[in-house]
Amino acid sequence: MRAVLTSFGSTGDAQPFLALAKELQQNGHQPVLALSPNFKSRADDNEIEFAPLGPELKPSDIRGVITTQLGMKDPIEQARHFLDTVMPIMPRIYHELRDICRDADVLISSPHQIAGRMVHESLEIPFATVHLSQFGGAGSRDLREASAPLINRFRADEGLPPLHDPLTTDAISPQLALFAVSRFIVRQGTQRPPHHRVTGFFFLDDERRRPDPQLVEFIEGGARPVVITFGSVVHEDPEALKELLLRAVEKANCRAVIQHGWSGLAQGRVPANVYATGFTSHDWLFPRAACVVHHGGAGTTAAALRAGVPAVIVPHTLDQPIWAEFVRALGCAKTVIPFAALDAEKLGRAILETLAEPRYLESARRLGERIRAEEGVKTARELIEQLVSESLLSRV
Repeated sequence: MRAVLTSFGSTGDAQPFLALAKELQQNGHQPVLALSPNFKSRADDNEIEFAPLGPELKPSDIRGVITTQLGMKDPIEQARHFLDTVMPIMPRIYHELRDICRDADVLISSPHQIAGRMVHESLEIPFATVHLSQFGGAGSRDLREASAPLINRFRADEGLPPLHDPLTTDAISPQLALFAVSRFIVRQGTQRPPHHRVTGFFFLDDERRRPDPQLVEFIEGGARPVVITFGSVVHEDPEALKELLLRAVEKANCRAVIQHGWSGLAQGRVPANVYATGFTSHDWLFPRAACVVHHGGAGTTAAALRAGVPAVIVPHTLDQPIWAEFVRALGCAKTVIPFAALDAEKLGRAILETLAEPRYLESARRLGERIRAEEGVKTARELIEQLVSESLLSRV
């Protein structure tokens, strides 16, 4: 089975597709990752076939998009900004993806990859969508009115009929929608259509990627550190945020690992009780943490829950506040601090209180054990195989 996997967005959007591609590859299939050229090295590291899709995104372009979104409180305004950014390059992405899929047996897409459903319709290729959140569904009327005219104009240019709600409801595959979320967080439920399947989180464990020996030495040299990571979020003033984080660590009187992320946080000199590092796999780093301070992105949240450690969440934008409240409701986080309200005093106190109350660690440990027992990518792979088999039978 030749499977094309495509997504649009940051590392958190691409990582689950890497995990699923590896699962397919290890079970005798031929996955092709069709992503931004920025992710080619990640595919090469995992020896997965890669097809570049669209233009390479420069760090300055990413910084401009994300910092603009951080200043937007209204989700509709964020959606308009997203569409204004991506629609000019979408014709190129659509034509490239359609060419990549001409000899494929199945297309697996994120719902916000607008070209995904269009290629499914134009080539009549079996189609699965992968959803990284449990709160998808119909968009509001305002969201439909903001998105439908732009997307349907593009669809008409390519000879495709209009959709009522192209950014949410109609972005879900009518054949197979995989919700890559733990069943201990969201249940399958009888209200879901039968082709909506909750699989469990998708995790990519790459034992070949060894951590920095100096990082290993730092972690093993004292009490478990607090890990601070904001992933692919790009901040307008990384230096000011670095100083805020260092003051918070000082107030909490703890050791800390700060990941640079896309902002390049904690560059230059840091105190002896802090270690600043580039990319380090969360499946290795998080289980060695006392707690994780993070932004509430879907992938980072999943990794922290799997590790069984409590969190302090600093949501920035989009769905991050929703993830933050889910984690707090599960008893795995005491404090949620919106990024706009973040200061050193609040963060330092939140870290202290989280570490001082054992119930957050116990809740995280119990949930982590359950999540580690799930096999999200295996379940997804079996459902995709079933979809392709049924499609072949129906054509015969």
